Formats: sequence, C-alpha cells, structure tokens
Amino acid sequence: MPLDNIPQEVVEHIAYYAATRAVLGPPAGIIPLLLANRKIHALLSFASNPHLYARIFQQKFDPTVTRLDADVGALADELRRRCTYLRRIKERAACTVDPILRPRKADQDLLHEILWMSLLMTLENAGKNEEQLRTYARIDGWLRLFWFDDAGASLTNPAKRERWPLNNEFTSLAMWLFWFFLRPEDYASDSISHGKATDLVKLIALGAHQYHLSAPYSADFQPDPTVLHGVLVTHYARTYRLIPPPITAPAVLCYLSLINCRKNARAAQLMFSRGQKDEWGPVWARCLGLSEANSGREVGAAFELGSLNGIWEGIFTYTEFTAYAALLSGAPPLVLLNSLVAQHRHTWKLREYHFTSAYPISRSSSGSARSDCAASPISPGDPLRGFLPEGARMEENQEEGIVEVWERGKDVPLVYRSAAEGEGRVRDVLIVGEGHSSWGQFNLLGRIRPWDGFICLSKEYVDGDRGKWLYRGYLLGNAEGHIAGRWRDTLSPPNVPGYEGCFAMSRRR
Repeated sequence: MPLDNIPQEVVEHIAYYAATRAVLGPPAGIIPLLLANRKIHALLSFASNPHLYARIFQQKFDPTVTRLDADVGALADELRRRCTYLRRIKERAACTVDPILRPRKADQDLLHEILWMSLLMTLENAGKNEEQLRTYARIDGWLRLFWFDDAGASLTNPAKRERWPLNNEFTSLAMWLFWFFLRPEDYASDSISHGKATDLVKLIALGAHQYHLSAPYSADFQPDPTVLHGVLVTHYARTYRLIPPPITAPAVLCYLSLINCRKNARAAQLMFSRGQKDEWGPVWARCLGLSEANSGREVGAAFELGSLNGIWEGIFTYTEFTAYAALLSGAPPLVLLNSLVAQHRHTWKLREYHFTSAYPISRSSSGSARSDCAASPISPGDPLRGFLPEGARMEENQEEGIVEVWERGKDVPLVYRSAAEGEGRVRDVLIVGEGHSSWGQFNLLGRIRPWDGFICLSKEYVDGDRGKWLYRGYLLGNAEGHIAGRWRDTLSPPNVPGYEGCFAMSRRR
C-alpha cells in the first residue's frame, strides 16, 4: 500500500515509533518519513503537527515541574531546543575559547543557552534527563574542558593560580553542573585530574572573601526590592528573568567529596540526589528571585517546610588562622592552595518551628491563648546571631511542640509551633537543635530567611570555652538533600569577611 493511502493516525503512530525507538539523542528516526514525499512531510512536519513532537518529548525527557502549564506547542519547541543544544554539547561546542581572539557574542550566547538548558534539565531530572546529558551528550567531558583545559571557557587556567577563578553567570552554572555530574572515583585514580579539580573547588569553597553564599548577596534578613538581578532565559517557549544560583554551595560539596574520595569516607556521598523530580523546586524558586517567588513576607517555595527536621551528619573544615588573615589582606590564591585544611565530623539534631496564620499568635502570661495581637513574627535580628533579636528569650516545649519567644520589652510571648497539616501560611521558621563534635557539645538556634531559604544558625558550645560561631548556607535538595555552606566567627562585623571555613551535612540514613 502506498504511504499516501495510509490513514493519518497510522502514519503518526509509525512516525512516533521511529522517532522514539532510540530514546537517547534527537528523533533522527523520523527523518526518512519526512523525506518520503510532500504529503507525508505535510502530515509530520514540526509546524503542522506539534502534538506528535510533544509526545516525542514526553518519551525522551522527564516531565516538567517548573512550568506545569506548558502546552503541546511549548513541549514541541523545548524538544527542538534541547536536541539542538545536546548535539552542540556532544560536539564540544563553546566549552573552549581561542586564547588570542576576543570571544564572539555568538559564542557567548551559545554558552549561555547550553548552560541554562543543562541546569534546568537537571532540576527536573527523574532519570531521563540525566541520561540524555551524561550518556548522549557526554556533558562530563564537556565540563572537564570548560574547567580544566588551558583554553577552557571558564578562563581558569589550572597551570596558573595568580588570579582567583571568575565568579560570573557561566562559572556559577558550570559549577552546579560539575557537582551534579561529578563521580569522585573518576578523579581518584588520576592524580593530575584530581589535583586540578581539588584546587579549583578549594579556592571557591574556602575563599569566602571572594565568593558569597547568596545571590544577590545580602547579610540582612529582609530583601532589598530595588536590587535587580538576573538574565533572560528561554524555557518551554517562555522567557524568564533568572538569577544564576550562587557558585559556593556546589563547590563546597565538590571539595569535600573530592578530598575524601581517596579515604573511603562518607563525605564522598555528598552527591546529586537522583530519581526524585521534585527535589529541586527551591533551587528553581531562588533562580526566580522575588519576581515570581514572593515578596519576602512569607516563607515561599525557596524553602521546603519541614525539610530540616531530623538528624544530620557531616564535616566542617578550618584553615590556619595566619594564612586566612593573609588572604583577607590581599594574598594571592596560592597562599590558600598551600595552606593545610583540617576537618572534623559533627552531628546535628534539628527541629523546625513555624509562625503561621492558622494558630493563635501569642499567649498571655497566665498561659491562655490570645489571638488579638498583630500577626507578625519576631523582629529581624542580628545576622551574627542567626537573625534573632538581641535580648530575645526562648523556651522550647517539645512535648507540646511549641517554642515561646519573648522579645525585649514585651510581656507576651509569640508562639511558634511544630509543622502540621493545615497550618496556614507560614510567616517565619525558627530552627532549634543541638549537636556534638570532637570539640564538645553545642546548641544551635536560628532562622530561615523567608525570601530565599537561607539558613542561618548560631552555634554555642555548652561549656562556653569555645565561643559562638555562625553557620550559614542552603539546603540543596529536599528529602535527599544536603546542607552546604560556611561557618564564620561572630566577632567581625556582619558585612565584612571574617575567619571562615566550609561545612556540609547529610541526613542520617
């Protein structure tokens, strides 16, 4: 039977099977059908049959969780974009630059498209997206060239360490991808590759005076709505203004994974959590910023409520104080690379308490509930005390699942409660906990910054001899996530660099 006489739905079924028989890569199997004759081409062309290409997209890639309203046209358009740029990654396009010629705008635009597409695919990964990037496009090799080749587009020549690695849109996105696709064992057997990779992430993880934890950087609890950041990114046929996620947190996870991978230490497990496509919603929300997430008056999508409850285990590092002081005085990166870095294990037990709109706001001194107070949480406090107001007094009752907070000059406490169903809009999150390390036992107390999910915890040792320290960072992932960031001293002013080190925590299994 001639192809012209076959019913359209049968032709579409044949085309779908031919296009998806090979799951990885572009739907090349449909090309012979498109070339058969004009009638078949008219039935199967991209312009005339977006439904077909939307179905092909759904077979080759994981479902979107960042744009739930994507129609067939958006899915078809995303299929074409991804296939185009996956092929360019496979061809090793844009990962290196000519060391003599000035980069062309077309090359910069291509690098922008490749990095953002790859990052957003990983944020929606449930298995298929990773296979397309790792197995078909071989993005791990692309990233090696980007970071470690003498002509790499990161402009971070591993043979020269007179300058700090650049901190820009491209390097931030590429560091997240480097963490997502890192397999420490691939570097452990090659001392040269291991040295290059470890040096790179060590500078970023420990160079706190060069690389901030948040973007846009702010030590304050409240956002600054006048600060405009972000770049235009096309995603499912829609243009967003997105903020590149900060480079620091994934660099910390890479650094601790690489330095421990030869020791068979548990830190080598600080890897990308696979298989759950809803793990990375908060990262997407932070990329959106205040434009679409929220105004900062409520705890929004940038933090998954209840995700910090439980027991966490991990590592914190520290460098020689004299070497770090030299860095703050302008010493070159080589000083940090030559510095000894010590590490200790520590364990945290954390509990979340929420201030919500569904419960009485406060209690009177006699213990009776009051609901006639202003529906506002405690005031923003000192960044060096976990954003807690100076002079505030707190009492935790774990049996009732509440924390009562008395601010200075107020007779009536505000009540924060453990997470519960139907608790209403959460306005504030307190974190209470305790932990231990080889240096002794300590208490933890702090808050979550509502507009970007920034974790800020004050750490005070029980014996009081080791002073107070501040731990700040983000939860990367939810149920299978990791807390990554830096600790710092509390004697230096909050808006200037202090004595700092990095840390990472994983949920106890």
